[in-house]
Amino acid sequence: MTSNWIKQEFNLNDLRLLQKLAEHVKIFRNLTPAEISDLLVKAEKCTYEPGTTIIKEGSVGAYMYVIFDGTAVVTKKGNEGDVELARLNAADSFGEMALADREARCATVTAMTACILVRLGEPILIRNPEVAMKVYRNITVLLSERLRRTDEKLVWQL
Repeated sequence: MTSNWIKQEFNLNDLRLLQKLAEHVKIFRNLTPAEISDLLVKAEKCTYEPGTTIIKEGSVGAYMYVIFDGTAVVTKKGNEGDVELARLNAADSFGEMALADREARCATVTAMTACILVRLGEPILIRNPEVAMKVYRNITVLLSERLRRTDEKLVWQL
């Protein structure tokens, strides 16, 4: 299914729920409630139907996403077809590398259920360099954690 999505604004109730969810989002660690609110007010709300591709491996992107509601699956093309790398739920994020380097996406993310996502891009972060520094630091830590897990898996497959 194509990556058609519905762009919406967050309503006041959404923002309250997002604020509570944000406490569990790794890229928001060490941000004050006010800093998180400022980011979320400027973010985009994206809604995807089940089976819809959210991001496609090889495409170039400049945004990252946080799952507000729903479940998504991360897959990568392998020698014998697609390989499932992870299943993501509320408070999980993806697309951080594209936000950082604007290079081709390294995996495909597909909505397994109806998904409501928070879409963040550089223009939102650049407005507040202090917050951007914290978010990029958190992205670095998150990517480091993922790389360590991947290294462990790889070692046991050799």
